[in-house]
Amino acid sequence: MNDTGGIDWAEAVRIYTDRRPLRAEVARDPHVPRTWALRTWYGHEHVDLLFVNVPDGAAAEAAAAEAEECEYKSWPPTAGGRATATQTVNCGGGQ
Repeated sequence: MNDTGGIDWAEAVRIYTDRRPLRAEVARDPHVPRTWALRTWYGHEHVDLLFVNVPDGAAAEAAAAEAEECEYKSWPPTAGGRATATQTVNCGGGQ
């Protein structure tokens, strides 16, 4: 199942970080509505991001406005002791 909420995560990350990642792994928080965890990859380097209050179908600009950089202790994130399902998005960047 492709659960990215219909959001252009590659563009949202580009707007927030001013860099387009090579790929992003997206996890929807199953317990907190409209909350998303992303791990973005730039070659061997990754950046973790949290997006709060982002509804399905949100524009990339609106999603980027709700982003904050963070660092996850584990990936994929856990919810209730179980790993959260992730969806990989190829972003075609790296700059």
